[in-house]
Amino acid sequence: MAVRMLDVLDVPIAEYARSSCPSEGAPAALSDQLREALPHALERQEFELHYQPIFALEPFQLIGMEALLRWRHDYQEPVRPEQFIAAAEDSGDIHAITTWVFTTACRDFARIQRRTGQALQLSFNLSAYCVNHPCFIPWFCELLDDVPHVTEFLHIEITETSALVWTQRLLDFFQRLQVLGISTWLDDFGRGYSNLKYAADLPLKGIKMDRSLLTNVTEDPRSAQFYQDILQLAHNLGLEVTAEGVEQAGELRFLQISRCDYGQGFLFAPAMPIARFMDYVEASKTTGFPNPKEFATLQQTQ
Repeated sequence: MAVRMLDVLDVPIAEYARSSCPSEGAPAALSDQLREALPHALERQEFELHYQPIFALEPFQLIGMEALLRWRHDYQEPVRPEQFIAAAEDSGDIHAITTWVFTTACRDFARIQRRTGQALQLSFNLSAYCVNHPCFIPWFCELLDDVPHVTEFLHIEITETSALVWTQRLLDFFQRLQVLGISTWLDDFGRGYSNLKYAADLPLKGIKMDRSLLTNVTEDPRSAQFYQDILQLAHNLGLEVTAEGVEQAGELRFLQISRCDYGQGFLFAPAMPIARFMDYVEASKTTGFPNPKEFATLQQTQ
C-alpha cells in the first residue's frame, strides 16, 4: 500500500519543507502551538472534510464539489486552514495530512455517488511543497492505483502562491496527471503574484479566480473590466475559469454575462459536512436548485 511510504517520507519531507520558501499565514506564537499540536490531530481524529458545491453557470447546474479541510481544535480563536497548512508545511506534517485528505475524499466520493446517483467532479488542493518532494510522485501514483473509479472525476488544485515554488518536478507531476486524465487547476488566482505565465508553462485545465478580484465588480467599472480581461485571456489560452467566493446575486449576473464557466460561494451554499452535503444534493432532486434569476429574491428574504 502507498501509505507505507510514509515511513520513507516522514523525516526527509520535514527537512525539505523547512529548506523551501518559508510559509506565512499565522503569527509566530500560534505557529509554534500549531506545529506542536498537528502530529496528534490525526490520531485524535480532529480533522474533517467539508464539501462545497461547484456549479456550471450556463446552463446552471451542479457539476462538482471541493473538499475543504477543517480542524476541530481547542483553541479559543478559529484557526484558518491556510494557517495550519502553513504550519504543517513548516513541520513536515503536510504529507500525512495530504494522505488523510486524499483517502478520505475518495472514500466520501464513493459514498456520495452511491447515495445520490451522481458522479460529481472532486476537487482538492495539493501543496507544492509536498509535490516537490522527490518521493511524492511515485507515492501519489500508488494512491491513484487504489482508487481507479475516482481518477476521471478528480481535479487537483495547486495554489497560485505554491506555484511560485515552480520546479521541473512540479511540471513532471502535472504532465503525469494529464496522461492519467486528471485535471489540474491553479487555485486562488489573484491572491498573490498573479501571472498567467503559469498557465502557459503548466498543463492546466483552468484557473480559480480569487474572491478578492470579484468583490467590487458590480460597483467599480475598472474592477469589472479587469475581471473580464482576465477571463478573456484565460479563455484565449484554452483554460476554463471558476469564480470563487460568489456571495451576491449581482456578482452571479455579472459572471454569467461575462461568460465565466463555473462558480462556487455562499450565494449557492457553504461548505458542508458530508452528511449535509448528501442531503443537499438529494433535496435538489425534488425541489431543484434555484433558477439564477431567483437568487436576488432569495437573498433579500434571508
